[in-house]
Amino acid sequence: MVLGNYSVIRLVSLAAILAVTSCAQADISVNSANDVCKVTSDGKSYELQLTPPCSLVKVDYKDHDYFQYYDSKVYIVAGKPAPLAQLAKWSVTEADNCSLQSQAVIVNAGKMHLSDVRQDALTCPEIGLDEKVYRDYFDNMMTK
Repeated sequence: MVLGNYSVIRLVSLAAILAVTSCAQADISVNSANDVCKVTSDGKSYELQLTPPCSLVKVDYKDHDYFQYYDSKVYIVAGKPAPLAQLAKWSVTEADNCSLQSQAVIVNAGKMHLSDVRQDALTCPEIGLDEKVYRDYFDNMMTK
């Protein structure tokens, strides 16, 4: 009987972890329509100041696309991929879809906050960014 209760507890715990994980990954979505990039969360949409098409930047070694600081989740969105000729000083390919513009979306207590657009900073959605870039966006937003 004890073994049966232990298995049920493990199963319930696993289900709870999976439910929290799936909800945590569904905070925002990014889409490009009508020459506008929009970010949506909980039914509210905000227009980004990026040139479409836009892409959510992945976090290279995580199973989600944000970094969390305290109660805030920081997402980074890349604008339109730049021509390869403009990216010659970096070791990237056209398949990396690298952009020279990005904007952060910070979600805190169900509200979205948008950063200023960063220009001329290499942002490759498929390669991802280092955690310090996310932290920099977060720190800059918190000082405003």
